[in-house]
Formats: sequence, structure tokens, C-alpha cells
Amino acid sequence: MKAYSRDIREKVIKALESGKSNREVAENFGISRKTVWEYSKRYKQRGEVYYKQHGGHRKSKFDPHKKQVVHWLKQKPEMTLKQLSLKLQKQCQVKLTLRTLHYHLKKMNFSYKKNATGKRAWAH
Repeated sequence: MKAYSRDIREKVIKALESGKSNREVAENFGISRKTVWEYSKRYKQRGEVYYKQHGGHRKSKFDPHKKQVVHWLKQKPEMTLKQLSLKLQKQCQVKLTLRTLHYHLKKMNFSYKKNATGKRAWAH
């Protein structure tokens, strides 16, 4: 669900301060009474009603090691995800699941395909 705008939040608080009940404010703005209650509670506790950031704030453990991983795969393209994961763990102290590692490699346009000798290898 998308967060309500700052403008709506401020109007809700003004309506509450003017003496309207949570139910009246909720009906007037077409939002739930729980939302009105949350805004009121936050305003009383912190003096603000602004929304928190939703997602996008976590840094990737993989990103600082991209160049190193590309280097390893160019040196030894037949490495498996398991081998790559163990190497990252030993040399960079970064523990990633195989699924996460695969996600990042796919995002970098690497694919795990058979090469001319019939063995699997990473291709860029």
C-alpha cells in the first residue's frame, strides 16, 4: 500500500486538533480509524506525522565485491555457485546464499551455460 501524502497527514492532525473525533476524521478523508489513530499517536509522541522510508535503504553485501567476483569468473569460468560462495566467504568474509549470489550474477548479465567442451561455465 502506498503511503498517504504529507498534506493529508497534516490535514488529519489539524482536523483532530479542531476537536473532531477519530471516526469523523477517518470518514472525512476516506482513511481507516487505525490510520488516524496512528497519525495522532505519532504526532503526540514525536511532534511529526511524516512517513518512514519504505524499502530501498539496505546496502548490498555483494556490491563492494563485484569486481573481485568478475575477476574470479574470468580466471576460472567453470566455478560453481557453491565454489564462488565459499571463496567469497573465505577471502572477503561475505556470506551470501546461493540464490542471492545467482541473483547478482544474473543482474550483471552472467549466465551459466555449457561451453564448447560440454562443461558448464559462466558466460558474460
